[in-house]
Amino acid sequence: MKKINWKKNLSSRKLWCALGSVIISLIAGLGLSEFVTGQITAIITALVSVVAYVLADACTDKDGKND
Repeated sequence: MKKINWKKNLSSRKLWCALGSVIISLIAGLGLSEFVTGQITAIITALVSVVAYVLADACTDKDGKND
């Protein structure tokens, strides 16, 4: 049985774009106001930016290239 490389999978931009798209589509489908949709989109964008930074920093530290 093949092990799943979670670090690689969670650092995939395609995954985060797909999840964001699904969440925004669900919000739009539920009929929430544009204001609420905008707020949730901003929160998702902020969280994904932090996750991307942390993963990129971890990869840099692992390679020993971070000064």
